[in-house]
Amino acid sequence: MQNDRVKGTQDWKRYSIELKIPPSAYSLIAGVMLEDGGTLWADNLAIELID
Repeated sequence: MQNDRVKGTQDWKRYSIELKIPPSAYSLIAGVMLEDGGTLWADNLAIELID
């Protein structure tokens, strides 16, 4: 999300991130962040395992 940051108040928009997680990983921390004020609403957050 480095190049697609959520800034200010906007209409609804879908964001998606795909990551390769090494087999040795034992935890994953996820969250949402808003820059430059405004209001952030999140809906239908999901983490999916893709082979």
